[in-house]
Amino acid sequence: MTRGSAGDLTAFLLRGRNADGGWGYYPGKGTRLEPTCWALLALRGTAPDAQLGHVIEKWPARDGLLGERPGGDPNYAFQALALLALHAFGLEHTHSNTELIRGLQGGKGLR
Repeated sequence: MTRGSAGDLTAFLLRGRNADGGWGYYPGKGTRLEPTCWALLALRGTAPDAQLGHVIEKWPARDGLLGERPGGDPNYAFQALALLALHAFGLEHTHSNTELIRGLQGGKGLR
């Protein structure tokens, strides 16, 4: 991709959005937690979609942790990023942000 205006970059990100509302690492790839969070943070306040952040609000969680992809296992590296995205959009995860924080804290010392 070449350099473009903020509007061009916003349009590029929105075109790369998957039908489930998330983003993959590349356009056309399956939805994953990390690129979805980065795209949401990049689009905050610029995209016309009022429901943009709700994909992360309902992201599948298990045992207080978000899956790396829908149906996937948790990845501790992306938990805090997801919490930042939730906070940026003023959203509460369906399992509660507090539960997600506890799940992240519970991973202390795990490899």
